[in-house]
Amino acid sequence: MANFHSTFFSIGNSEDFSADAWRPYFLNFDTQKWNEDMGGSIQYIDGQCNYSLIMNYVEGKILSISYSVYCASDFSRNISYISLNKIDSMNDFLISKNATTLPIGSCIVSDLVWNAVESFLNDPVHLPVTIQWANSKDIVWGEDF
Repeated sequence: MANFHSTFFSIGNSEDFSADAWRPYFLNFDTQKWNEDMGGSIQYIDGQCNYSLIMNYVEGKILSISYSVYCASDFSRNISYISLNKIDSMNDFLISKNATTLPIGSCIVSDLVWNAVESFLNDPVHLPVTIQWANSKDIVWGEDF
């Protein structure tokens, strides 16, 4: 059985995973609500794999997002991508409000994040093509991360 789940408390609608229900949280950005949550994820589970869109709040209308697939029965399908804004800053890091280490070059504005969220809500089993991504394996995380 396939279904959606969210780890957000103040962002989104955990009963309705339609684009209409989630759009206002990104296009009518409320920094107070994002400060309360600091980040979270929308997950889709189809019985074989867990598809996740993870969002980390940075500041203002800036977030970093990642898309991952975890398949316990077929590890070869497991992937992890992170939003790509500035390629030359992908190996420089900041610590988000929820204490997550993020590449500075992955930070994008909420309007662009919405494009990926909407795509994910409509087709969670495919990497959203509405923004650019970097494979997490290609990032030099360093020993501290």
